[in-house]
Amino acid sequence: MEEDRMGQALRRIVRGLGVLDGDAPCCPGVTLAQCHVLTEVCGTPGTSLGELADRLGLDKSTVSRTVEALVARGLLDRQPRRENRRCVTLLPTPSGEGLGAELEAMRRRLYGDLLDRVPEARRTQVLEGLDLLAEALEAQGATPFRGDEGQPAPKSMDQKGQCVP
Repeated sequence: MEEDRMGQALRRIVRGLGVLDGDAPCCPGVTLAQCHVLTEVCGTPGTSLGELADRLGLDKSTVSRTVEALVARGLLDRQPRRENRRCVTLLPTPSGEGLGAELEAMRRRLYGDLLDRVPEARRTQVLEGLDLLAEALEAQGATPFRGDEGQPAPKSMDQKGQCVP
């Protein structure tokens, strides 16, 4: 079935990218989640916590904890917005900008290496497929394995007693 093939391929991609170990460092002392936040803030300095949470598809409390860790490490700075002091603007510090640039260079090398392994004649097809998949996920709304309220979706057991979302 196509659904099984897609699920297997996506699980292989997730494993290959190291996403399953969310607390594993993507670089010394920075978790994968912190790398995502830092990358987003470096790409759009001056973003708010709410905007960042929306962009990452996470709840504000999760993003807030991640931002706090980056502030404590001296990689991000929070500044109140002039028009509403209760809302803060997130900015990379000079150290954060440096690490963000390193992360971007690492990402470009990784993705370049991956694309080099795809036959040149099929690269456009692969990139178009990834764009379509990303659009489908975005159109779905809620995170696939969570309900609309961000709560874990009900789970069931397969015939072998394995939990399946």
